[in-house]
Amino acid sequence: MKKLLVYFLMMWAALACAVVPQGSVLTARPGESLRLLNPMLSAGDIPNTGAWRMTRARAVPVADPAPKLGSHALRFEGESQINSGKGDFVLVSGLRGELTAVGLWVHTVDALVGRARLPEAERTLRAVLHGAPDVEPGEALQAAVLLENPTNAPRRLHVTYRLGSNPEWIEPDIPHPVHGLNRVGGCTSWVVVNGERIDDGSLTDGSPFTGLDRRINDPGYTEAFHYVDLGASRRITHLQYRAGDANWIWNLDIAASQDGESFAPVPGLQNLDLHKKWGEQNLSVPTPFKARFIRLRYHKQGESLNFLRLPQQLRVFEGVRDEDFAFAELGPALREGTLELEVPAGAFVWAALPVVKIDPGAYLMEARVEGDGFRQILSRSHFTLPRILETLPDDSRFGMNASSFDFFDINRRLGVGWIRFENMKWQMFSNAPDHFAFDGSIAPWHVRHDVFVEEYHKRGMQVLPYTFQVPAWSTSAPADVTRNRHSWPPNDYADYGEAIYQLAARYGSRAVPEDTLRTPDKTTGLGQISVFQLWNEPNLVGPTWAPWVGSMAQYYELFRQGAEGVKRADPGARVAHAGYAGIGVSLVNELRTHTYADGKTPLDFTDLITVHYYSGRQDPEVATRDPNANRSGRPIEGMPTFPERIRELTDWRNRHAPDKEVWITETGYDVGGPIGLGEREQAMKLPRVTLLLLAAGVDKVFIYRESGSTESMHAGAGLARNDHSLRPAYFTYATLIREFEGVGPGRALRLLTDNPDVWVYLWQRNGKPLLTAWTVTGTAELDFGAGEVTDSFSAKTTVAAGERVTLTPFPRYVALETLPAEWQRRAEAAQAREAARQARMARDQERQVYLFDFGGREFVGTLTLGDVRTFTPVLHDDLYDADKGHGFQPAAMLNEDKHWIPGPLNRDSVRFRNGQTFRFNVDPGRYRLELSAAPMGERETLTLNVDGEQIAIHVVPDTPREATTIGLEIELAEAQTLILGVEGMAHIHWLTLVEVE
Repeated sequence: MKKLLVYFLMMWAALACAVVPQGSVLTARPGESLRLLNPMLSAGDIPNTGAWRMTRARAVPVADPAPKLGSHALRFEGESQINSGKGDFVLVSGLRGELTAVGLWVHTVDALVGRARLPEAERTLRAVLHGAPDVEPGEALQAAVLLENPTNAPRRLHVTYRLGSNPEWIEPDIPHPVHGLNRVGGCTSWVVVNGERIDDGSLTDGSPFTGLDRRINDPGYTEAFHYVDLGASRRITHLQYRAGDANWIWNLDIAASQDGESFAPVPGLQNLDLHKKWGEQNLSVPTPFKARFIRLRYHKQGESLNFLRLPQQLRVFEGVRDEDFAFAELGPALREGTLELEVPAGAFVWAALPVVKIDPGAYLMEARVEGDGFRQILSRSHFTLPRILETLPDDSRFGMNASSFDFFDINRRLGVGWIRFENMKWQMFSNAPDHFAFDGSIAPWHVRHDVFVEEYHKRGMQVLPYTFQVPAWSTSAPADVTRNRHSWPPNDYADYGEAIYQLAARYGSRAVPEDTLRTPDKTTGLGQISVFQLWNEPNLVGPTWAPWVGSMAQYYELFRQGAEGVKRADPGARVAHAGYAGIGVSLVNELRTHTYADGKTPLDFTDLITVHYYSGRQDPEVATRDPNANRSGRPIEGMPTFPERIRELTDWRNRHAPDKEVWITETGYDVGGPIGLGEREQAMKLPRVTLLLLAAGVDKVFIYRESGSTESMHAGAGLARNDHSLRPAYFTYATLIREFEGVGPGRALRLLTDNPDVWVYLWQRNGKPLLTAWTVTGTAELDFGAGEVTDSFSAKTTVAAGERVTLTPFPRYVALETLPAEWQRRAEAAQAREAARQARMARDQERQVYLFDFGGREFVGTLTLGDVRTFTPVLHDDLYDADKGHGFQPAAMLNEDKHWIPGPLNRDSVRFRNGQTFRFNVDPGRYRLELSAAPMGERETLTLNVDGEQIAIHVVPDTPREATTIGLEIELAEAQTLILGVEGMAHIHWLTLVEVE
C-alpha cells in the first residue's frame, strides 16, 4: 500500500496580494469578479470526502504548517490500494458565479486562490461564521466571521456577536438574508386523494425526514392534493420544498386561496417538472402573491399511479421587510460584543472574534451583520469534548458497533469499554477450505483483523466479534442464486465450527496445539478476545437481503457447531448466540425449548442472551413496534410498550437463566431515512433508550453505530457523520457514560410523579442516590432537593433544596447526598409496585391456559402470563384425538403462510369451511376466549358449541380478508369438548382460552 499525504493550508482565498506572484492573472481585480474564499478548513468543515481504490480517505487537523488564517491546517490523506488510487476532497461547494482562474503556490501548499466572474444578481454581500465545532474543556473557543464584498464599492459593516449556552441543543430558525423566515412551521397540512382526506402534517412539521408514503390500491389515483393553512394571509415571495422519493413525483401545480374554498392557479408555478429532482428545490415566484391557503396538485398528466409518495417539507417566505433578525439567546451569555469593519470592493475581511475559554457543555455562537441595507444572522453550534477517562472499567456496560480503522481514539474518548466488530465475517478471513488469515491478505476486503483487535486491546477496550456470512466455497446457495449467497447455510455446518475454532484459537486466552492451526503464521493464545457472538439476526426473513436464509432450526444446528468450536479452543471464553432482531421473549424462549437429538438445548451452549432493539421514529418510552424486527406496518395501539417488553425479557432471564447476562448488542437512532428523524432527536433519545434498558436489568448496551450519515436504513445511525465530524449524540452519550461511573448492575426504580410524561429513575452511585430524569415531550419542573445537576452535554449546576429543575426530553442527572423524604416515599411506592407485580406474576403462573397456533410448526407464538407459555401448533390435517385433546374433525382445507406479516401468530393460518370443525378439551372453570380469524369474503360467522349451545361469532374486519381479534367470556361447570365451526369459509390464525382470576 502507498500512503498518500497532501498538506493544504487553511484557506482557498483572496489572500493578501503578496501571497500571489506578481504578473499572475490572479493579481488583476476587475470589479465583476471575486476571489473565492473557502470556509475555514477546521475539522468538520470539509463538505465531502470520497475515494476510488483508496481506504481511510480523510482530512485531519494538524498544527504544522501554520495556517495563513484560522486555527488549523489540514492534512489530506489516504491509503491507496493500487498505484492509481485516488482521494477526492471537496473543499468548497456551491461556489457563486463562473470560476475563471485558479492558482496554486506550494509551501507545502502555501495558497490556493481563485477568481470568479459574478453575474449582477450575485454581486451581493455574504457573511459566513466559522469556528472549530469541538473544543477541549477549559480551552479557548476560536471563531471568526468572513465578510465577502463582490461589489464595486467598499462596504462598512457592523457585526454584533454573542456566545451563549445551549443546554437543549436547539438550532434556531435563521432568516434567509433575502427570503426571510420560513412562515409554514407548525401550520396545518393535509392531503386529499380520491376524495379521501388524510390528516398528515408531515409537510409542515418542521422535519426534513418525514413524508406521506402510502400505496393506493386499484384503480390508483390520477391526482393528489396537498393543502396548507398558513394561519393568516401572507404575501408570498418564494417557495422551497424538499423532495421525498422523487421517483414518484412528476408534475406540480400550485394554487392560492384566501378562504380555503376557491383556489386560483399561481402564474408561473404550473406544470412544474419535479421528477427525479431530489433534495431541496427552490420554486421561484415570478410575481409575489397573497394567500392564506396553498394547494399543491401532484399529477402525471392524467396517468394513473399506485404509490403516493409526497414531499417531506415545504417552506414559504415573505421576504425580509418585517424581520427583526434577533438572536435566539437560548442560554446565558458567556461573551458578547460588537465589531466595526470595512470591506474593500471586490475583496473580503476575515474578522476573528475574541476567544473564550469554555467549561463542559453545549454552546451557540451567533453573529448579526448589518450595514448599507444588508442584514444577516449567523449561528454555529459548539461542544466541549468529553473528559478523558484514564481507565475503562473491566465490567463496562457500554459498547459500540464499529468497523472503521479511523475511530480507535474517537471511541476511546467516548468511553465505551466494548467494541462489537462488524467485519469479523467468516468470508473475510477464509477464502478456501482449511485456509484462514487475519492479516488482511484475504481479497477483496483485505481487512486487517489483527490490527483492529490489537489497537483496541492496547487502549483497554474489549472486542466482541460477531461472525457470519458464509464464504463462497462453503455456501449451500444454488448456482442460480446471485444475490445474498453468503447468507445461506454452509454445505457442512462443521465448516463453521472449524472457522470459529480458528478464530478463538488465535484471539482466545489459551494456546492450542500447533498442528490444529490452519493459519500461515500459526499464532495462538493472544488473549485479546473473551466473548464470541455467533451470527447476526437469523430471525429476519428475506432471501435477497436477510443475514440468514434458513430456518431457526437450521440456525440452532450451526450455532452449536460454533459454540463447541469456541469451547474447544478456549474453555474459559464466553459464547453469545446471534443478536436477534427484536426483544420478543418468544424467540429467546426457543433457546430452552428447541431440543437437539441428544436432548440438549441451545441454552446449554449459551453464556450470554443477546438481542437488538430499535424504536425508530417512536419515543422509546411508548414505542410498540421495532421497525428493524418488523419491517412493515405501524405502531400498534394496545400492544406492550418497549419498557414492558424489555422487562419481560429480563424476567425470563431471572427465571430460566439467572447466571446469564442480557446484552443489547444493537440499538440506536437513524438520522433521516425511513426510520429516522433529525440529529436532535438522535441526541435526546439515545441516552434515554439506554437508561430504559439498564433500568430493566440489561447488563450491557451496544450502540449502532460509530459513523454514518447516509439517509437510508441504519446507514444514518452514526455518532459521527460520514466526514467523521461528531454529532451531538456523541456528546450526550459520553455524558451518560461518565455519569454512570460507580453505578452498579441491576434494575432501577421508576419514581412516579403526577405527570405521566415525566420519567424519573433512582440509582445508587458509589453508595449515594443518583436520579435520572426527563420528559417524553414538553417540559416539567421538579424539586429534587439539594444536589448537583448535570445536563446531557455535561454542564453542571448546583441546586438548593426547594429550587426546581426544568426537565426536557434531554436527560438530567441529579446527584444527591441523601434522598429527600418526598422522593423516599416515591421510592417505597415503587418497591411496593414491583412486589405487587411479582406477586401477580406468581398468580398468573398458576392460571390454566389453552393456546393454539394454526398453520405451521416453524413459527409458533408465545404468551407471557406469569411465565412464557408456548402455543400448541395445529396443522390442517391434525385430527382430533380424545387423548391428545385437540384437532380438526374432519381435516381442514389447507395451511397458509403470509410471510410478509410480522409475528409468528398472525403470519400463518388454517383455512377451513362449513362442515369442518376444530375441537379441544377444556377443564371446568371460567375463561376468556380470544381468537384471530379472517373471513374469505366480506363477512363470515364462526360458531362455538358450548354446553350444546351455538354461540355465533361474526367476523367483519375493518379491511376484508384481514384478521380480526374476537373475545368473549365462557364458564364451564364440567369438563367438555368445545367445538369451533364456520358458516362459509375463513382462516383461523390463533385461539387462546385463559382462566379468569
